[in-house]
Amino acid sequence: MHEAALQCERLAEFPVTDKRRASGWLSPARRSLTAAARRAALHGERDRLDDPVVRLALGRPPESIDAAELERWAEQQRERRERAWERLKPPPVEPASPPLLDRRIDELELSVATSRALDRAGLQTLGELCRRTESELLEMQGFGRKQLAELKQILADLGLSLGMPG
Repeated sequence: MHEAALQCERLAEFPVTDKRRASGWLSPARRSLTAAARRAALHGERDRLDDPVVRLALGRPPESIDAAELERWAEQQRERRERAWERLKPPPVEPASPPLLDRRIDELELSVATSRALDRAGLQTLGELCRRTESELLEMQGFGRKQLAELKQILADLGLSLGMPG
């Protein structure tokens, strides 16, 4: 198995032919075929030598081309590719709704003026606060530039900001 991979590795080192002088279907595809053969050798994958497609790839005339067998082979190849793709997919990422956004605003160390303004506006959690924009906050009664600066600094320390999508 490892010897076959080594042989394929050596084939990959051959110089690439000039595309203008290349002829036949195999010449432009040589590198990808070599890589596929190397990968198969390393993983111990084997196809039957009497498989019509394998016989064609080896340059041997098929004994008989059975359309049903060829379709089964194509389906197996599709399934193999799908399984390989599934293994390569990264695990699904959970949406970012950390408990931090569920934290109550009154747990923060805010000035009395800022705390009162947010309370009057009915904002209770960091998630509700972070969905607001600066202009929305500045429109609130008792909330000015000083309170905005204080709030932005506290949110930045927590890795949050105003105007976050909700």
